[in-house]
Amino acid sequence: MERWPITAVAVSCVLFASALEIHLHHPSGSGAGGPNLAVDVSPAERDALDRPDDADAWVALAEVYAEAGRIEDATRAFGQARRVDPDHPSVVDAPEWFGGAGILEVEREVLLDPTNDEAWGRAADAIAAAGDRTRAVSYYLRALELDPSDGEWPGKLMAQGPDPRIDTFLARWAATAGDRDDEALGDIADGMKSAGRWRDACAFYGKALAADPSDNEWVQAIDECARRYPADFQPAAEYALSALRERAATSSDDELVGDYADALRDAGRRSEACAQYARAASLDPADNEWIRALLACPGHALDLDAIRREAGGDDEQLGDLADSLWAMERHVEACEIYREASRLDPSDDEWREAVRRCP
Repeated sequence: MERWPITAVAVSCVLFASALEIHLHHPSGSGAGGPNLAVDVSPAERDALDRPDDADAWVALAEVYAEAGRIEDATRAFGQARRVDPDHPSVVDAPEWFGGAGILEVEREVLLDPTNDEAWGRAADAIAAAGDRTRAVSYYLRALELDPSDGEWPGKLMAQGPDPRIDTFLARWAATAGDRDDEALGDIADGMKSAGRWRDACAFYGKALAADPSDNEWVQAIDECARRYPADFQPAAEYALSALRERAATSSDDELVGDYADALRDAGRRSEACAQYARAASLDPADNEWIRALLACPGHALDLDAIRREAGGDDEQLGDLADSLWAMERHVEACEIYREASRLDPSDDEWREAVRRCP
């Protein structure tokens, strides 16, 4: 008895499944004007099922579906023709209605890996690009269900516009997160923010802050909310700033002290912010961010002796600081520090060259 190669059997099974899926997926049609029931699609469907490796059969089926007003099914059949024979003339010269050729392939990824949120998200991207917002919402929702921590899906989901399914999902998601999971609450807020739903986003940022007052991300988000909606969020912003002040007061972490300085600056408390930038710079004199912020403070002069002490004889730290000063056209101070760096390491050509260009 003649045996088919295993590969051929597998391919035939896949193609048969694709044909059956096309037949069952939207039997009522999906064209903008509804199906044309006068068109009998059954013979073309049977032909494609009988000849799953024949691109002509799939093209014929696509054309019959298109005539029947079932554009989505036509797109799927045409995509199958392209997979069977990418060089088929009808595939190369795609008809105008064939706008979603890529959808079938990404949906196949979902079938092969249905627990992968990235596969669902890629399919949703393709479907949304083809203009099918309703199905895109369904796919983005599934991606979010599989991985609620992926911050990519909330924004893309809400970008599809108003949809009661989105609000229902968000309410369920928020209830699942409760009041303890600040990251999940923050992901919801981020998605709402990216969709322009600022007031809703701020409400969830407030929940995230209450769950973890030590997370600087929520502190900064609530500060922005307070600037947009002072009557609603100013108390929360003051609470966040107070919590951050307590943590920064005894910390030797320049990043934490700098975050506190940023929050003070954003709140309009400039002189206090400058004092904290000075503290952050003393903790890490080589961090250009604090030096630049400090130099922007009115009437502030760098304490070069303090910086030398903090550098502890590290010529690279001093050189980094000098580079920042030079870029800000504070050449006199930059040159003084370049000379100090060169004295610490006379063999470093970078410092010798920098000193040579000093006035």
